[in-house]
Amino acid sequence: MGDIYLWLKAVHVAAALIFGSGVIVTSLLLSILPAMPHQTQRIAAAFRRYDQRVTVPAMLAVWALGLTLATTGSWFGSFWVNAKLGLVVLISGLHGYQSGQLHKIAAGASGEIRSTFPLVIAVIIAIACFAVLKP
Repeated sequence: MGDIYLWLKAVHVAAALIFGSGVIVTSLLLSILPAMPHQTQRIAAAFRRYDQRVTVPAMLAVWALGLTLATTGSWFGSFWVNAKLGLVVLISGLHGYQSGQLHKIAAGASGEIRSTFPLVIAVIIAIACFAVLKP
């Protein structure tokens, strides 16, 4: 079981890096789109396709592998797993919000775009700390 666990963990970390990167880039993109009014819709549509093809599958892999690892390790009930799980729910929700914003912009809707960048960075750092330190 040890080798399988290590492979699951490695793929989980790789998926988390891809998912986290996608959420960070989307945060930055949403922050700068208002400065590009003539290209906003086209850029949002292109990035939305990327998000659906790369970031969403990575998020699903993070969830599936993370729950598998937590179950295999009998970690549910541990503070660090519950805290990390709460933060993963939060960042998944932020991703949903960002995806909705991209969808609206790609469809031609305008409106106020709220920056999620500082919160995304803080959540990713906290998740990494819980995963590595296991306090």
